[in-house]
Amino acid sequence: MIKMKRLFTVFLLILSVFTFGKMVEASSTTVEIQVLQGTGLSAGSSFSAEVGSTVSMDPSSFRPTGSTFQFWIVDGSLRHYPEDHTFRIQSSMKLIAVYAASDEHVVIFIDSNGKIIKVGENLAQYLAQDAEVAKPADPNKPQSTFKGWSLLGSTAEPIQGDIPNATGHAVYLATYEASTEVIPLLNVVGGTITGESKTEEVYNINDVASVTANAGNFSYWVDENKQILSKQQTYKFAMLNKDRTVTAVFDDEKAISTPIINLVAYPGLRENYVSYVGQYELVEGYDLVEFGIVYEKEGLDVYVK
Repeated sequence: MIKMKRLFTVFLLILSVFTFGKMVEASSTTVEIQVLQGTGLSAGSSFSAEVGSTVSMDPSSFRPTGSTFQFWIVDGSLRHYPEDHTFRIQSSMKLIAVYAASDEHVVIFIDSNGKIIKVGENLAQYLAQDAEVAKPADPNKPQSTFKGWSLLGSTAEPIQGDIPNATGHAVYLATYEASTEVIPLLNVVGGTITGESKTEEVYNINDVASVTANAGNFSYWVDENKQILSKQQTYKFAMLNKDRTVTAVFDDEKAISTPIINLVAYPGLRENYVSYVGQYELVEGYDLVEFGIVYEKEGLDVYVK
């Protein structure tokens, strides 16, 4: 496997949208590892590494005495990686290793995208047996209604009232239900809805659509703007607040030797905003280092949240 020394950045240009890969020389960065335990967030340790390289963690350099590892928080998101996980280094990267003593229960809340939702200023609550669990303010999501908190891994109905007292480590996931009357339509050209013979289907917002190309010398999928989406004969993507048409292209001899990056605009997904949803698909010899948005202003005030 070739080490990733190519950083693929989505360029967002006001009035026009272009997506392409950008070649970036490898550089060195400093990665800080912080440790979260019942006594708070410590400074931890730091090390230098080349962007795009991989580094295996040595827990002996930061593990608190008498504590047990729980999970990682990587750039604000929960990750159930092992304590000695091998990370691919990004140009800006914040790692937090979460530990707990034997008499502590760690309780955290996360959004549907894995982002930690703080309770006050706390990333996690460290609680004694049967202690009361505080919950954060209800989160929100475009075109959706918050339905409550689901215990990660549980099939029970979301909790809308008080969270049960602490009896063990727990991760609570924000659960939503589509609230919009918009029912997006998917039209498939040169293929069908996966597992079915039809070429059209309606979906609820946030449903995952799957399409499969017809038999033949399949090349790739394109969208309404002829933007290449995927080289996979069976392609999956989220349906949001507008109709989509995806077309299977056959017998195209041009080789796609670099990762595929696409960006789709969804006006009105969030009121007074234009939202963009991106996807990438790697090809052999490439690994993802990081992604982001670079924008330019052309006579307009631009606000990025």
